[in-house]
Amino acid sequence: MIVKVVAGVVGALFASAPAFAQLYTAEKLILDCTSEQPEPKMYCAGYVHSFLEYDQALKAIGLLKTKYCIPAYITPRQSIAVFIKYAKENPKDWHLRALLVLIDSHIAAFPCPTR
Repeated sequence: MIVKVVAGVVGALFASAPAFAQLYTAEKLILDCTSEQPEPKMYCAGYVHSFLEYDQALKAIGLLKTKYCIPAYITPRQSIAVFIKYAKENPKDWHLRALLVLIDSHIAAFPCPTR
């Protein structure tokens, strides 16, 4: 059952991306997240919310270990703000996959404590 849930979450994350031959880049995610139009803004919110849900689900069942430790109380809006701030400070990464820069932004903002 858990494998089906994880597969569904992974599928939803990738299915939520537009059908395109081009890469969904960090630059495109910035544009969507900062758009004045509701559709791109909703896409951004859904993309980031899916990232947070996927992260929590896989960590809860022990299938994911990361270099970031996102607090349980973080909201998608906060996560979007973390991404936008990081991405704007690192324009050299705008050509990369949005997900990779989203992960990097959370590593920078929420590093796991060292033991």
